[in-house]
Amino acid sequence: MTIFIIALLIIYFISNTFVYRFQRTTLSISREIIGYGDSNMQALLTPNWMGLLGWIDTGLWIILCPLLFIQFGWFFIIIFLLYVFIGTAFIDMITPLPSYNQCFKIIEKSLNKDIQTASNQDKKWHSQIY
Repeated sequence: MTIFIIALLIIYFISNTFVYRFQRTTLSISREIIGYGDSNMQALLTPNWMGLLGWIDTGLWIILCPLLFIQFGWFFIIIFLLYVFIGTAFIDMITPLPSYNQCFKIIEKSLNKDIQTASNQDKKWHSQIY
């Protein structure tokens, strides 16, 4: 059971770092474009799979809390929740991965895909009219 919990913690820490860094990247882009952080702008910049990863992240910490309590007690839950709510920002300052360039590339690829899909639908719509 302990190895399973440690594996879940490692998966959580990696995915949480990635999701948090990506969210900070979309927030900085939103602030640069419109002057303030807008959740609608961030949603436009975020690919669907990243949103799913964020929900998986949330589910993991909800699952980990009772597992940590059963295996190790309250003290470890408190440490874990301090990381979830406060420590992630500190880890973001020191971790080099994922880089902001990687996040920008993911955003660019997602936007290009969305533009291509919209363009194809527009062409299909025009061909049906004419």
